[in-house]
Amino acid sequence: GAPMFEFDRRPGAEFARRYPQAAIDRELPGAAVLCCRVNEQRRLDCETAFEWPQGYGFGDATVSVMEEHRLTQRSYDQLMASPQRDVPFRRMMRWVLPGSMTPETTAALDRINEETQNICTPAPVS
Repeated sequence: GAPMFEFDRRPGAEFARRYPQAAIDRELPGAAVLCCRVNEQRRLDCETAFEWPQGYGFGDATVSVMEEHRLTQRSYDQLMASPQRDVPFRRMMRWVLPGSMTPETTAALDRINEETQNICTPAPVS
């Protein structure tokens, strides 16, 4: 499974300020799934693997939030000592405006979460 990380730095309320304006204008929820690695500064380097809906900036917004995270030294040391250290790990972020969560949105986000479980895992070479 994915390593459990502890962060000594993570974005607080500022991540709400990164909600893409084009999506706010249309009151759209969204999600992005990223594949991340940890760099030598204990920060996350991430790429967008999946974005929904496309074209509203949820991927870029999620990358910018993830870049604010920093692992604790202990988590970093554990990761570096593990066989998982070179395996990109998945992070999914859901973006929903306050008071706008609907059963349809919940179902869509849950489905995205399930369908992207292995998105960052390289396919085994047969």
